[in-house]
Amino acid sequence: SVFSIWGVVPCFAAGHFGAGLLIAWIGVIFDSVDGKLARLRLHLSDAMGTFEHIAAMPGLGLWYAATGWHLTGGELLRLDGWALVTWVLLAAFLLDKCATGGFKAIFGKELFDYRPLDAAFHLVAARRNISLALMTLGVLVGRLEPAFAAVAVWTLATLVFHLLRFAWIGLTRSEEEVSAAVAGS
Repeated sequence: SVFSIWGVVPCFAAGHFGAGLLIAWIGVIFDSVDGKLARLRLHLSDAMGTFEHIAAMPGLGLWYAATGWHLTGGELLRLDGWALVTWVLLAAFLLDKCATGGFKAIFGKELFDYRPLDAAFHLVAARRNISLALMTLGVLVGRLEPAFAAVAVWTLATLVFHLLRFAWIGLTRSEEEVSAAVAGS
């Protein structure tokens, strides 16, 4: 699944979105099967999970950069039009990773696991899958640009939701709970 995530990047940069999306969907299937097998056989490895996450995360950001590269004709430094959309999307993606990582560092658990609301939102907001669905729909109907804009809007909305949840949880937890969470991590 990690190889497929990275294999999408050159396809998107070259404008081969059909092939790139096919590779990406195959990667999602491999990732799902891998996770299901690990859970069924109880062979869950924190080290391998961390490796997979670290190896895959930059790949998704590069999907966005590669798409922006294609849409701007390789002129991502212009800071207008699709280049601006690309940079906003990349910034929101990275800030969201920082916010969720910061939450785990402070509270000792994933934001996605904090409350049922957060877990439900994560099911919908899993960026790779929603980005993939939006991009696939856009390519199928011949409207890549609006699909890419929708990915940017969704990523911004996800960032805002996570920042609001982080702030809410931080403000509503007692000082003792925060201290205990920090001391335990």
